[in-house]
Amino acid sequence: MISVRLLNAVAVLDLIRLQQRRKYIGGLRNHLPIQNNDRTYPRLRCMLRLWIVRPKSLRESQGEIFPVIFGFIALGLHAHSVPKRRSEMILTSKEISDLKLVENPASGATRESTYDATVGEIFQEGKRFQGSEYDLPPRGMVWVVSNERFNLPSNVTGLATLRTTWTHDGILTLNVGIVDPGWNGPLAAAVVNFSSSNFEVRKGETFLRVLFIDHKATDASKVLKETKAYENYIKGKSARTPSTFLNIKALATEILGEIYGTSGFSGKLSRIALTIALLGTLLARIMQPMLADVV
Repeated sequence: MISVRLLNAVAVLDLIRLQQRRKYIGGLRNHLPIQNNDRTYPRLRCMLRLWIVRPKSLRESQGEIFPVIFGFIALGLHAHSVPKRRSEMILTSKEISDLKLVENPASGATRESTYDATVGEIFQEGKRFQGSEYDLPPRGMVWVVSNERFNLPSNVTGLATLRTTWTHDGILTLNVGIVDPGWNGPLAAAVVNFSSSNFEVRKGETFLRVLFIDHKATDASKVLKETKAYENYIKGKSARTPSTFLNIKALATEILGEIYGTSGFSGKLSRIALTIALLGTLLARIMQPMLADVV
């Protein structure tokens, strides 16, 4: 019988040689009846490789009993093996719940592979809206903070998008997108009404759909945002944001200022043309009732 020391020596020499021939090792893995995973049964794969590359003298002494034994062991372990996890995948509702990615989740907000964040606080021009339903006018803009907190580990990235039903009604958000690994806090978005009618933003209603992607762990550090502090931060941002998209009033004032503030012949011509247009509009308004009486 072959001594244990001799087998250990053969094992060490074989591993050194195989480390220099990674391509050869990869070829051997394809012939193993178990999954190709670096963390799956490394000891068994080492034993199989040792048997494949054993010296001729060992082959003659061992006969054909070892491949039979190793074959049965490999097949038995393969039957009970755990499926290999993909390096990147979208998390299901059960995995979202098991990983506790959402704190204080709303009832019925978890879908098959996403979570629907609900409206928590509403801010406009630096003021917190106290009611439960905010009537957003056309071109109106408000900031919305979610009720929920999201706690993402270093191996999970979130993707937030606006609900499809809101976009069909002409509502868009300006700043949703990636939720980085390590984020721990609520989500917020600037909501704009691009439709021609008012839109009700109700507290407790779902507005963002969040998708979670599992991947290899990163070096991301935790970014902790306390709810009250984050709400005050969004309140400050809303104070610097106009109540309407593009701030139509301020834009009109700037345009008039540019026209009347222009110097030179072109400026004078622009002012004269604008004055004539305004006088013509005013005269038409005055003369319309008189012309109606004549007719």
